[in-house]
Amino acid sequence: MLECETMTPMPTADDIFGFDNQIEMPELPATPETSPRQLVRSKSWGSLANAVRSSPKLLNVRAPKAQTHWRRNQPAILQWVPLDISVAEIRIVLLQKSSLSNTRQYTIVADHVENNGLFVLKHVPATLSKDKDYFVRFMSMDGKLFVDSETFSIGE
Repeated sequence: MLECETMTPMPTADDIFGFDNQIEMPELPATPETSPRQLVRSKSWGSLANAVRSSPKLLNVRAPKAQTHWRRNQPAILQWVPLDISVAEIRIVLLQKSSLSNTRQYTIVADHVENNGLFVLKHVPATLSKDKDYFVRFMSMDGKLFVDSETFSIGE
């Protein structure tokens, strides 16, 4: 058989701290004070203007570089250093600076590529014109982050 003790009720916060619920509190202003003398700027953070303009870096391109020359119908190596580990897959797009302003044509080189730093294009499309103003755009699958390579040439 269990024996029970008689327990006394626990004191309330009012009992402990001596608050009296009957005391009226002073009325607070409807809007907070916002004059410069009242606001203190924290020195622990820099300007937010730079944070708004800069976005997280997706990757660093290692190849192709400015001195790179791709040959049509030949393999091409693309290399990068992944920096944003939250991006598991990327899209690789080939663009030409001169066509961006005219036709806005582009070639999707690969889609849903593992962001591991290496992709080998089996062959550079033969339909591409010989020129020196091509570049590769590495982009997140949602298109929010991207990095462009330096311009390079494609030819024979």
